Amino acid sequence: MSWIKFVFLTFILILPVSVAANSVGQAIAVNQGAFLDRGGQRFQLNQGFALVLDDVITTDAAGQVQLLFQDETRVVVGPGSQLKVESILFNGPATASQFTVSAVEGAFRFLSGNSAKSAYSIRTPNGTMGIRGTEFDFSVAPQSAVNLVTFRGEVQLCNRRNQCALLRGACAAVSLNSNGVFAVAKTKAEKATLLADGFPFVAEQNGLRRDFRTRTWTCGSQTATFGEQSPLIQSPAPDRPTDPGPGGGGAGAGGGAGGGGSEGPGASAGGGGPGAGAGNGGGGAGSGGSGAGGASGGAGGG
Repeated sequence: MSWIKFVFLTFILILPVSVAANSVGQAIAVNQGAFLDRGGQRFQLNQGFALVLDDVITTDAAGQVQLLFQDETRVVVGPGSQLKVESILFNGPATASQFTVSAVEGAFRFLSGNSAKSAYSIRTPNGTMGIRGTEFDFSVAPQSAVNLVTFRGEVQLCNRRNQCALLRGACAAVSLNSNGVFAVAKTKAEKATLLADGFPFVAEQNGLRRDFRTRTWTCGSQTATFGEQSPLIQSPAPDRPTDPGPGGGGAGAGGGAGGGGSEGPGASAGGGGPGAGAGNGGGGAGSGGSGAGGASGGAGGG
């Protein structure tokens, strides 16, 4: 019986790295404790483990995981967090036609990759994010509140009533409470208050690989110049799901603000819905480095 037990334990230990053929990405850097739930089994998540659909990544108060997906999308799962890989469908080796993950709780960073903007969707317990090519941090509180700040690009955050906030550019910030009500952080003081809790990578990102960093100093520095734009609140959002469903939003990304606004600082935020146009929002620069390369340490991206 001892050899049977040995074979079984060996199989269990190698399972997370034995699914390369079905892999959608991998854990490229891991701080313990971090865990992988797959098929009813829980494993300690280690660097190099492959990820497949329906995997759930969980971290304790000291844990952190940096995930690199096949389309070069990069996600950081911060301490005390949980993320599920819901649905990722690749057109080829480097682009996805659908990229959906569920952020259950905790702190996260998302840097979009080579896939089309319309492919991306992030579900939370009380809302869904559509991504338009961007770099942003967000947090999901145990009571389902979502706080979001962008550093580059655009994110549309929608509640279950199909009302949406469109964030654009550097240090645009909004919160969505458990009742589905948006609160826009407009001033430097309001943004500092929002970012004071649940945004560990704004305060310090030296613990991240260089290619997982972004220009957080547009929000984190006391001398930073904040974009004065406010997220555009829209209701309804015709191309967004009405109800994201229990424990996570409905699928689908993109949508939201209508066309017609010109790009760049001071641009109007295009079509209908109440709210003012997006004012002087400065665009943040991209993160330093890309892909799986890049060593830890040093200054952030340029």
